[in-house]
Amino acid sequence: MHDKKRTEDETMHELMVIKEAYPSEMQCLTPRERGIAHLVCAGLTNKQIAQELAVTEGTIKVHLHNVYDKLAIRNRTTLALLCVKQIEAIE
Repeated sequence: MHDKKRTEDETMHELMVIKEAYPSEMQCLTPRERGIAHLVCAGLTNKQIAQELAVTEGTIKVHLHNVYDKLAIRNRTTLALLCVKQIEAIE
């Protein structure tokens, strides 16, 4: 239970960082990284993304690692939330 609460706190912290950086945070990504981020947001797995882009799953993992580093986040759930926020801001 304690680990779960810590994870929720970490996620909330990441979301606060995103909120402060928004809306320009996605601009630091390359076009390829942005495309992969949006596929993550659409719910695709790494394997599905790799098949869609005709690359290896390892290549997708490298791209996602770079995305996480650039956006100072830790996981695809936070990335998906960030993408959704960006889409909502455009609409």
